[in-house]
Amino acid sequence: MYVNQVNIHVSLITFHISRFTIRIRYCEWGRFMSSMTKRERVLAAFSRRTPDRVPKWIQSGAHLSKLVKENTGADNPAEYFDMDIQQLVHYQPTEKQRDFSKYYPAYSPVNEWGIQSLQGGSAPMRDFQTSDDLYEYPFPDAGDSYRYEHLPKEVKEIKEKGLPAVSGYECGTFEQLWALRGMENFLADLLYEPEFLPPLIEKVSDLKAQIAAGYAKAGVDIIWTGDDLGSERAMLMAPDLWRKHLKSWVKKIVQSAKKVKPDVLIAFHSDGYIEPIIPDLIEVGVDILQAVQPECMDVAKLKEKYGDKLSFWGTIGTQSTMAFGTPEEVKREVKERIMTVGKGGGLCIGPSHTLEPPTPWENIVAFFEAVEVG
Repeated sequence: MYVNQVNIHVSLITFHISRFTIRIRYCEWGRFMSSMTKRERVLAAFSRRTPDRVPKWIQSGAHLSKLVKENTGADNPAEYFDMDIQQLVHYQPTEKQRDFSKYYPAYSPVNEWGIQSLQGGSAPMRDFQTSDDLYEYPFPDAGDSYRYEHLPKEVKEIKEKGLPAVSGYECGTFEQLWALRGMENFLADLLYEPEFLPPLIEKVSDLKAQIAAGYAKAGVDIIWTGDDLGSERAMLMAPDLWRKHLKSWVKKIVQSAKKVKPDVLIAFHSDGYIEPIIPDLIEVGVDILQAVQPECMDVAKLKEKYGDKLSFWGTIGTQSTMAFGTPEEVKREVKERIMTVGKGGGLCIGPSHTLEPPTPWENIVAFFEAVEVG
């Protein structure tokens, strides 16, 4: 139980006055009695100090926004549920045009990396054979200063509201590489090591490091990066392959940010089972493990084993309890996480990923009610 908290709840009340309906959403006296701002609470938790209560967050998404709108009329789920992380900051979209006609038919929709996000889209580097192919590729200007000029003001305004300044998610080296090469191609590259692989990894990692440094220079509190490295039962590659080809580049991204802002926190996202490399992530300077999918890893054991060096962000089952459990089961899981993973700090609680259908409204409300009770 967290101190300085009064857990008195006012349930959702609906008044019918003539033709008008006034909805007052449930609120918690604990919100008004809390001794910390949201920024203080999140930073305390992620620095493994005990906050006044465990911070809470659900990643925004179409399903959550739809349910909140239908049930409350509110447009902003983060504000409606008084989440502790309410706004992510993003570097500016590129202003430069690049020619990807060598890799796709004319007018194909691609992002600045030259990647199609359409169903059935293909990877632009799928046919690369030599380093010459690589040197001709129009990489993005991700490190150019104009893309970060707006961020210091935005970060300052967020902090002045008492909120933590968190970067938008920027995938790491692995996800970017397989999107460029294609998943099958890139996993084969890790085994067969074509001559263009080292310079390709270095180029992509350099750009990712520049992005991290840009966020750090702007003064963000937390940089959110990572790679989806796990399936439900195992990693997508042998841990030793990751260590051989990719670990040092994760370290470079982390160091690039912390060289600019030593107290910036690095949150590393990965879905699935990644337990074999958690010690490696700690070694290279990762502060927070984000997602922490409970269907794949025992989060209480992770806390017991690594909780003195690593914080956790997520831990509630998106594929299980939130989608298919009852409200009471959601509340039990939240309580268990707070009692175990949240003990002594080190937890921002939330579903491990974006909520999808068939997650019911009642389970979302149950999640927030349970967090307030603690």
